[in-house]
Amino acid sequence: MLMRKLSVAAALMLCATLVWAEESAWTLLDQGIKEMRKGRLDRAERLFDAAIRRDARCEDANYYLGLVSEKKRLHRKAEEYFGKVTDKSPTHALAAERLGQFALRKGDKEKALQHFQVYVKDRPSGLGHMQVATVQLDLKKYKEAELSLAEAKKTLRGNLDLAEMHGRLYLETERFKEALEAYRAILEKIPIDNRARFLCGNCLERLDRADEAKREYRRVLESDPYHSLTLRALIRLYEGDRSRSSEVAEYRKRLKALAKNPPKVRRVAGKKNG
Repeated sequence: MLMRKLSVAAALMLCATLVWAEESAWTLLDQGIKEMRKGRLDRAERLFDAAIRRDARCEDANYYLGLVSEKKRLHRKAEEYFGKVTDKSPTHALAAERLGQFALRKGDKEKALQHFQVYVKDRPSGLGHMQVATVQLDLKKYKEAELSLAEAKKTLRGNLDLAEMHGRLYLETERFKEALEAYRAILEKIPIDNRARFLCGNCLERLDRADEAKREYRRVLESDPYHSLTLRALIRLYEGDRSRSSEVAEYRKRLKALAKNPPKVRRVAGKKNG
């Protein structure tokens, strides 16, 4: 019975191969995409492979082979497939974006930037320009990052992530007034954003507006009494003030407690390593 089942399976595979032999590369590609969307990765992979073998010009098949390999966690193989997609293919930009993500995982930000720039050139978008700007900021290419953020702003006005990136740019280039405006724009929409409030305090401190900075820092502690950066900032600002000695002592006590019992990082549900 087992041999008969195997024979039937082999016959079905042969029939499928014969049917594919009559199809064009682009028809096979379309069929593969449909199979991939249904989660039938092995069948999709065979169809994509058949498409590229049928006609080397069907380079999109390599892009989808890369996606299938990624889903199978075969990252090196996926990277090889994405690398085969040339600028003659409609999926060239998409393959470049994936290659950029692989480069980021390896810590090669220069290579990642090159790939992301290819992506955004062919498929310009606000989010794409933000991705480019993020890497440019990491590489301290501030002039280029500012241009990328200006492009992103054309389609993402009011985007809070964009405001935060502008805040980072201005803070790192010591334009504290502009950084303060960016972080305050975030607080207008999300008053409980302690990161933005702490950075507002940091900007105010850099602008020699210490009293305002202290108020922002204290507001952070109202909702997060163990915010370590804020505790250190207030200790620094209050250290020479005898009237605040009890508060400084309390802040130091909290920092010691944090050192003994550091906060645990929550693992995202369903997320696996690798």
